[in-house]
Amino acid sequence: MNKNIWQLKIQCCDASKKCEVDSTYTLEDLCSFILKSFNFDNDHLHKFYLSRSGRPYGQDVIEISSSSKIHDIFPIRDNKSLFLLFDFGDEWVFKISKTIKKVIFDSNKHYPIITEKKGVNPEQYPDYEE
Repeated sequence: MNKNIWQLKIQCCDASKKCEVDSTYTLEDLCSFILKSFNFDNDHLHKFYLSRSGRPYGQDVIEISSSSKIHDIFPIRDNKSLFLLFDFGDEWVFKISKTIKKVIFDSNKHYPIITEKKGVNPEQYPDYEE
């Protein structure tokens, strides 16, 4: 079986990860993978959107259904990027980019997988001193 595997780069704060995912993955599946890879609990609402600025609200924001497949989103036009807004209170923003690297399906791998990590994951619930 020959699957179309893409490399994505996901950034949040000072941390970034490169991962390989099946292009038929839904954004809902991708959200679960992103949160797990950043060690976040999946305990809040989220939305995907396209934006030039990266901010989750504004005139240039286009919301994307979580049931959309990754291959339906890329390539993105109009100099916009794909973002995941997680937790509407704390507003964790993850930027999601498709790299140009060609990835060959490997039946020995269990996709999605993280292939590279940089930086330290942000802490979802930091211990604040009172």
